[in-house]
Amino acid sequence: MRKELYLCALALLLLSACTTADVPTATTSISVPTCSADEDEAPIASPSAPNPTPEPSTWGEQALRTTYRTENGNGEATFFDVNIAVPFSGASGPAYDAINIYYQELLQQYRDELPQNLENASGRHDALWHVSYFIPYESPQFVGTAIWEEWFAGGVWPISTYYAFFDKETGIKLTFDSLFTDPDTARQRILPLLETGMYERFDWRAEEMLPRAAELLGDQFYITDEGICLYYNVYDIGAYADGDSSCLIPYEVVEDILCYDISAFIPTTQTYTECWAQVEATSRFQSG
Repeated sequence: MRKELYLCALALLLLSACTTADVPTATTSISVPTCSADEDEAPIASPSAPNPTPEPSTWGEQALRTTYRTENGNGEATFFDVNIAVPFSGASGPAYDAINIYYQELLQQYRDELPQNLENASGRHDALWHVSYFIPYESPQFVGTAIWEEWFAGGVWPISTYYAFFDKETGIKLTFDSLFTDPDTARQRILPLLETGMYERFDWRAEEMLPRAAELLGDQFYITDEGICLYYNVYDIGAYADGDSSCLIPYEVVEDILCYDISAFIPTTQTYTECWAQVEATSRFQSG
């Protein structure tokens, strides 16, 4: 995609001509007939969110929305649609304050990545970068958030999901290690379950995938009423055709080394299935 020089040159033209404060300008001696960037950036929108949300928490969004358009020599419109929305909580408490700061920083990271993604999208038609969010989990002790990211610039591009859980009392973002009094022992107990699950799904190919799965163990996880679920996005451990992967670790496997009583994990709200269905329904490109 970026191996051909004319694509790089076109990217510089787009960056030069687009009128948006988020993208630095560049100079060139070749002009592009027209180029515009229509931007709608809303750090905090109204409390009504377009995604499934738990009560009693009130959720809104922090957003970055920009559309780039240009006319090339053939009169063909090429555009790159950026529609990024991450959660903002209107509730009070350490966890909700931490969520707002966490996603505010993530939104700034997306702004910083915008020039490079604009370059990657140059010369394409219907290129897009979409990020949305859902709130799939809440318990008396924790609140769970998630974003899904969809990137398309031709070919086959996956949807990726990223989870983040926060302790309501402290506001601390949970890590895999922070769940256990002895993380090494937890891994020793979990690895056989992970190996069994991978062989059941991938058969003989699991042997070459297991080292990577073990390396990423705990990088992504989500909490359910049945246990802690390890999660791997597309391409983390397999090919695109393999899709994403998960492995449920029942609470009883690690109950004696959990930092919290199991009752702290039992959700008052759990809507993973509904949220995943919505992601599938709203995704613009399912197979590239």
